[in-house]
Order: sequence, then structure tokens, then C-alpha cells
Amino acid sequence: MDAVIYTRVSHDASGRGRSVAEQEQECRAVAAEHGWTVRQVVSDVSIGASRHSAVKSRPGFEQLAHVLRRGDVLVVWESSRLTRKLGEYLAMRELCESRHVLLCVGDEITDFSKSSDRSRSASEALAAEAEADKTSDRVRRNVRARATSGDAHSVLPFGYVRTYDPATGAKSWSLDPVNAPLVRDAVEGVLSGRTLYSIAADWNARGILTGNGNLWQPRTVKQLLRRPALAGLRQYQGQVIGAGNWPPIITTDQHQRLLAVFTDPTRIVHRGQKAVHLLTGIATCSQCGDTMRYLRHSGKKDQYRCPSGCVGRSAGPVDDWVLSHMFRLIDLWRANVFLMHDDSPPTDSPTASLDWAEARELQQRLDAFTDQAIDGTISSDQLARATKKLQPLIDAAKDRARQNTIHPLLKRLGESPNSIWESWDIEEQRQLIKNVISVVIYPTKKGTRTLDTETVKVTWRGDPIVPPDGISF
Repeated sequence: MDAVIYTRVSHDASGRGRSVAEQEQECRAVAAEHGWTVRQVVSDVSIGASRHSAVKSRPGFEQLAHVLRRGDVLVVWESSRLTRKLGEYLAMRELCESRHVLLCVGDEITDFSKSSDRSRSASEALAAEAEADKTSDRVRRNVRARATSGDAHSVLPFGYVRTYDPATGAKSWSLDPVNAPLVRDAVEGVLSGRTLYSIAADWNARGILTGNGNLWQPRTVKQLLRRPALAGLRQYQGQVIGAGNWPPIITTDQHQRLLAVFTDPTRIVHRGQKAVHLLTGIATCSQCGDTMRYLRHSGKKDQYRCPSGCVGRSAGPVDDWVLSHMFRLIDLWRANVFLMHDDSPPTDSPTASLDWAEARELQQRLDAFTDQAIDGTISSDQLARATKKLQPLIDAAKDRARQNTIHPLLKRLGESPNSIWESWDIEEQRQLIKNVISVVIYPTKKGTRTLDTETVKVTWRGDPIVPPDGISF
């Protein structure tokens, strides 16, 4: 009689499980005792067998249907290694019975053609599934309890180090004296208009790697900075439920402002090759409304050109005109906003501050409902109704706040000479252009060899600029 051995191991933090090599060794010993020839060994590694497992597919288990032949014996170390799902057990039982395959679990042989064996093995399968359900319930209760108490959980964020209590062995997070300041500087940089690309490039140039030892990318910097854990906030099932018991790197206010920056629809986001020209994808065609692209000509001047061919213009003169006009508008804005205040200039409008405060208050109310749902004092349906009502109000308050908030790059420029522009990278320059002006390019007369500035319209976004007394434009 030929034997087919099936082994499986899932993640076992307790260390009480058997590795697939140990299972195979014991199964081979059982086969030798019975005089069976082991024809094949099939394994699943790091894959659970219950309905609560994250990985639902088991290639090795599914392979058994193609491996088992008539008259074989299927050998497993224990029944839970084969499956913890009643449905899978029934399918395997029917397969073994139809092919006259015996099942050997440990030293016990099951013949599915016998009603007594079928009944006994079914009871064992029910018990295995019930035990898996109990284990899952215990894990969920433990995770929920840890979340409610604010204990640290999940992957250690960049900027923290893991510490252990020598008395209890309890794990906690502490600030990394080297990387925590880097995270804090990056957050402050983004809030002041710095790009993710420049942060990633700076860290890579300084030899600062991710927790996995990889180079930083703009998307990985964004994933890091978005984490509520940096503000000392604990999450459960994707929702912030309260304060964690570890020290924050940034404030809750910074975290909320950071999320607002990342969700700002006017923010330029590049996926793929970095833009290297000022007005690519920013200037628009007056005829079709599409954004202009940069077109390089051999032997001719490079151009910004509409993809449909409606309008084209030499790139260099357009850049020079747009920048000179933008800085004139910025000077007017600076005079309006800064020179008209005796004290330090305002950061944002009072309306924006009120809107941000409203958004935070509404979010706190929603968080309170979430806490009650976790504690079981309200139902999931009640939480869903509260979320459906409050979330749109939160989003609306944030949108109003964004509209009344001075762009951080414009704020930096307003407090400094215009020459600070030269120290910015191309992404920061493009962000400022995108947010403070609109550029529309119109057709020009045939034969015109110089830039007609009337065909490149540069207008201020937002409220019209009214020159203060004594300032002409």
C-alpha cells in the first residue's frame, strides 16, 4: 500500500506546534511500522486551516485531490493538521471514500466505508472547528482589550524603539533618539510645503533606510507620516479609538493637519517619473481645457503644447513671464496680508481656525461612539448611523478649513524675500504655482516670433487682490 503524507504548519507564536519536518519524520515512522511505501509528501507552510485564517487558499491541501490514488492511505500527524473546517473535512471524506483511501491520524486508521469510523471522525472534525472558533474568539478579545487599554500593537513604526520591562517582560515603545527627530522634522516640513520626494531623497542621501533596510520612496514616507501612532493614537480595526500608552512624536493637531494636506485635491501627486518642468500639467489650453505638456524639439525651442495640438508656445519665455507676473501678484498679496497688520501676520483666517476646531470636535464625538461600540454599550448599527451622519459633517468642515487656509509655501514666501524661491526644489516650486495662480495659454497670431503676454493669462486663485493705498500695479 502506498502512503501520501500531508503536513501543515501555521504561525505558532507559542512554540507548541510541530514543524513540517518533524511532522513528516513521525508520519514516515508510522508508515514504516505498517509497511507502507511513502510515494509523496505534500505540505502547506505558514497557512492556517480554519475559517478565521487570513490566507484562504491551501495549495498543498488542494493538491491531494490530484495525488491520492485508489487504495492509498493518507497519513497526517494529527487531525487539526488536515483541516479545521467542517466543509473541507466532508469533501475530503467523500474523496477518500470514493477512492477507497484510508486516513491515518497518528496511530489511528480510519476507514470511511465504515459507519462507525465516519461518525467518530465527524465528531473529531466538529471538535477541531469548535476549538478554532474558541481560539479566534480569545485572540479577538485579547486584541480588543489591548486596544482599549492603549497597549502598543502592530509593526514598530519608524521613529520608535521597542523596550521591555525587566520585571514583567511587557513590551512598549520608546522614542528613538536618532530617528524620532527625523520624523518630527519631516512632518513640520510637509506642513510648511516640503514635498515627500525631497524628504525621501534627503534621507536616502544621508544613508537613512526604512525599517526593512530599503531606500525611501515618496509613497513610503507618506505611509509613515500618515500613521496615527506617531501622534500617540491607538487604532482598532482601522479606527482611532483613543490615546496609546507610548510617547507621541508629533501632536494630534499636527496629525490632523497632515491628513488634511495629504487629502487636499489641489496637491500635486506624481506617480512614476518626476516632473522636471515648471508648468507641465499645470498650464491649461484655452481651447480644449486640457493641461499642457512639455515637448522637446531638436534644433528648435522646446515648447509647452496642448496634447490635441490646439496651442503651443516656447517654454522658456512662458516660464519667465509666468514667474515675473506671479511674483508681482505675490508682492501685492504680501502687502495686503502682511503690511496691513501691526502685529505678526496671521497664519490662517479666523474662519479656518473655527472650521478646524469644528472638525476636531465632530471627530471626537465620532470617536466616542466608536469607544462605546467597542465596549458593547451601543450596537454596530448605532455606530454605523452615527458614522453616516457625522462623517460628512467632518469632511465638510475640513473642506471649508482648507479653502480658508493660506498655503504653507505661500506663507513661507510671504515671511521671506522672493529669493527663497531659488532654494526650493522643482516639486515645491510647482506646488506653489499650482496653488496660488492659474495659467491659461491662448492661440497667437501666425508669424509671431516673440511672446505675446496677452495670450498667457496669469490670474490669482481665491479672493481678488486689492492693492493697498500707495501701491500701484
